[in-house]
Order: sequence, then structure tokens, then C-alpha cells
Amino acid sequence: MVDSSDKRDFRRMMLDCKVEFRIAGESQKHEGNLINLSATGLRLSTNVLLQEGDVLEVHVKPEKEITPPLDAIVEIVRVDTDAASGRTELGCKINQIIS
Repeated sequence: MVDSSDKRDFRRMMLDCKVEFRIAGESQKHEGNLINLSATGLRLSTNVLLQEGDVLEVHVKPEKEITPPLDAIVEIVRVDTDAASGRTELGCKINQIIS
């Protein structure tokens, strides 16, 4: 049995791939990097300034076609901004998977 200090209900899968998103209700697309993914949420990095409560339409297309793309509606629940790099990391809750 694997002992883990991570007491989460769902394990995070560490990733490094491109993600395309837009703010719900807007047409402009933005880009970022997917950092990790779990059954209920994801974390992404971007140069776009967003805030908690914003809802995004996210599209993740993995580099290898063996993995299907992910389209989801997510809500930002945490924002961490690095002033030095200008990058923002967004902790997001998955509200809906779009098929």
C-alpha cells in the first residue's frame, strides 16, 4: 500500500501542456499552460489577469492523440500572481465536462 501525506479525495496528475480558454460569455481566446489535473479541478498558468469567481471555458488538447481532449467549464477558486514573472496561476473547480 502506498502511504501518502496528500489527504485529497482525488489525486493530482502533474502535467505540462497547452490550454486554450476564454472567459464565459466572451469570444476572445487566451492561452496558458496546464499544470495539474484531478477529477474535480485543475491548475493553470497564464499571463491573463483574472479573479476568483470568474468562469472559464477551457480546452485542453494533449500533444499525443492517444489521450482525448478535455473541454470543461471551470470556476476560479484561487489566484496566485507572481509579480516578477507576470504569470498568474489559477486553481479551478471543474463545474461541467463538455462532451
